[in-house]
Amino acid sequence: MKLNICSFNIRIDVESDGNNAWEFRKNKVANFILKNDFDVIGFQEVNPSMHQSLIDELKNYETFGTPRSENNELNPIFIKKNIFKVIDSNTYWLTRTPHTPSVIEGSHYPRIATYVVVEDKNGDMLTFFNTHFDYANDKIGLKQAKYFYKELKKVEKEYKSSIIVTGDFNQIPDSKTMRYLNKKLNWVYDIREHVGLTFHGFTDEVEGFPIDYILFSKDFILRSFVIGQHSGKNDFLSDHYPIFAHLEKEK
Repeated sequence: MKLNICSFNIRIDVESDGNNAWEFRKNKVANFILKNDFDVIGFQEVNPSMHQSLIDELKNYETFGTPRSENNELNPIFIKKNIFKVIDSNTYWLTRTPHTPSVIEGSHYPRIATYVVVEDKNGDMLTFFNTHFDYANDKIGLKQAKYFYKELKKVEKEYKSSIIVTGDFNQIPDSKTMRYLNKKLNWVYDIREHVGLTFHGFTDEVEGFPIDYILFSKDFILRSFVIGQHSGKNDFLSDHYPIFAHLEKEK
C-alpha cells in the first residue's frame, strides 16, 4: 500500500485577514490539493462554510468530521473516493469524557480528533486520525496528547488497524507533547536535522521549528516528505505551510 498524505491547517475564515481571508485563498487551496492528487488530507481550522467550499471543489473526495461545538471548527478528513471501503468514523473530545462535548481546564477551546477506519483492497485495516491541539502551553498539550492517544489505542485494538495521524499539535518536536507521541508513533521529522517551520503567519519566514505533523504506526515506511512552502511573496495558501508525505506499508 502506497499513500500520498497531506496535513494542512488552512486558517479559519477571518475577515480581518484582508487579502489573506479565506475568500481569496479557497480556490488556491483546492487547486493545490487537486494538483498534488493526495489520497488523504487532514485539514485543521475549518468552519462549516469553509468545509462546504472544500466539498464543492474536491468532488473526488469523501469527507468525515463533526464540529467541536455547534457551528464551530472541525478537523475534517478528506479521502479519495473508490480506494477504500469505509468501515467506521467518529469524532471525540480530548478530555476525560471523550464522547461528550467538553474542554479541559487551561485549554482556550474545546479540542477534538476525528478518525476514519477503512479497509483497503487487500483487506488490510487502516485508521486515519486528524486533530488540532490547543496552543496554551506544553503542559496542556501533553494532557491532550494522552487523551488523544488513549482513544487511538482503543480504535487500533478494536479494528486491528494500522495508523496514520495528521494534525496541528501547536508544539515543536522537542516538546514533552511531541516526545510523548513520538515514543508511540513514528513521524516525518527527525529532530536531529533542521527541517524549518510550518507556521509562518502570512510571512515569507521559513526558519524555525514545525508544529504540524504526520505520524504513523511502525508498519509504514516513510518514502518522502515535503513542507510545501508557497510559490512567491504574498501568494499564501494559509498561515501554515502544508506538509505532505509518501508512506508505504511494509508487506
